[in-house]
Amino acid sequence: MVRREYLASHPERVRALVGAHVDETLRLRSGAEALVPELSAMVKQLTSKALPDSVIRSALSRLEFIWDPLESAIARSADDAHRVGFLRVRPDLTGLVERGPLDAVLRQKGIAAGSVTR
Repeated sequence: MVRREYLASHPERVRALVGAHVDETLRLRSGAEALVPELSAMVKQLTSKALPDSVIRSALSRLEFIWDPLESAIARSADDAHRVGFLRVRPDLTGLVERGPLDAVLRQKGIAAGSVTR
């Protein structure tokens, strides 16, 4: 996430950030199992508690790593928050997501723009 002003002023930096995010997502998809020791060390560093590798493997098996901002899910969450009274006014989400940098990175990598899983 970046401010619109930052995106306008630094489009190449934003594309580089998005590109790194897509690369890391692809890395996680292709070999999350190999990352178990690294993830275990990070959990221990952040929490001072170790988790068994089997717990991390189990958690990874239930995750789907994606780069898509899932605009429909954001809209549904906002609508639900309004419906239950958490938000007094239904939010206007127009312009919240700017797909341009992501779509450009995906095109450059030969991945279908708008794709959630590829």
